[in-house]
Amino acid sequence: MMFTFAHRAEGFDEHIKQSIRGYSELLDDVVSLSRYFVEANTNVVDIGCSTGKLTYLIHKHNKDLDINCVGVEISKDFKDDLIKRSVEIGDVEFHCPVDIRDYKFDNCSLVTSLFTLQFISYSWRQHVIERIYDGLNEGGAFIFAEKVDTQHSRIENMLRTIYYEYKNKSFDYDDIMEKEITLKNMLKPNSWSEIENMLTNAGFTSVQSFWQNHLFIGAIAVKGLKNECIKKS
Repeated sequence: MMFTFAHRAEGFDEHIKQSIRGYSELLDDVVSLSRYFVEANTNVVDIGCSTGKLTYLIHKHNKDLDINCVGVEISKDFKDDLIKRSVEIGDVEFHCPVDIRDYKFDNCSLVTSLFTLQFISYSWRQHVIERIYDGLNEGGAFIFAEKVDTQHSRIENMLRTIYYEYKNKSFDYDDIMEKEITLKNMLKPNSWSEIENMLTNAGFTSVQSFWQNHLFIGAIAVKGLKNECIKKS
């Protein structure tokens, strides 16, 4: 169901940083946003945690709070990375391999997902988002990033072209095309409007994008928050 670059020679974390312009800044933003939502005695779940880097950064940023940080990953190819990360962090849970469709969200103040839903079949995405919503506490947040389709083919072609030009700085053409062919039947993005509709249908009342590069977008959805001010630490 899902795709992994766990065995890339340069390592997964380096590979995704070179593949998505501004990825490091996206991580920084997610970690900074986490502080507005993470609460003591709650669960913080990172979906598709891969090597556990984001899980580690969120845990470190909120280490003064008594929280249960959990990383969930479906690919067993990341298991060795997560064992090493677990030793490095200490008080963090990693579940691998686990299919997120079977995972029970409960007492969550924050759920994160970076480029994971796009690999889940269309028929299951709404269901997964609804499970996330149900498992979040009131005022909790779902922070995520996804590759999106545009509604304008000409603009999408422009963005795709400059995206390939960016990737070609780190990868050769054959490598880029091999990845595209491999992902053709695995990565199936939604449009931004489709993503908003799924979030609204699940019950989220506040949805806001905060980061975008090429065809990739980062956003935040808050449970039970309309025109109220977000709590600050």
